[in-house]
Amino acid sequence: MKVYKILSITLVIFLLIPFTAGCSSFKATKGMIPSLGCMKDDIKHKSSSNSVITFDLKKGDKVKFIYDSNVKEGELKIQLIRSKNEVIQNFPINKSGTKELVIDKDGGYRLSANYDNFIGNYNMNVNKVK
Repeated sequence: MKVYKILSITLVIFLLIPFTAGCSSFKATKGMIPSLGCMKDDIKHKSSSNSVITFDLKKGDKVKFIYDSNVKEGELKIQLIRSKNEVIQNFPINKSGTKELVIDKDGGYRLSANYDNFIGNYNMNVNKVK
């Protein structure tokens, strides 16, 4: 009889733990900043290419870009581009910093890191700000 009591109490405890943990973790995710993407590369030998991440945004969305780049040789161009190849923002090269933008049109956007005969590194993070 004692064994059944211990087993049933243990079973109840193990059933309640996921529910209480699930509820508290839900509260924690409400305050998180949604990431739209990240791109980075560390290029040791001359290379030419284009890295792109795409995301959809709506008018009024506030977006934060965290950037960092170091060009040892060649060219690097990092841009935020709207559909029809409209350049919205050119990001500084050989600098690190943040830039916040408020989107003025719904649509698809792409962040492009285009490099030619490039040696160096870059790192871009894009987050939607609440």
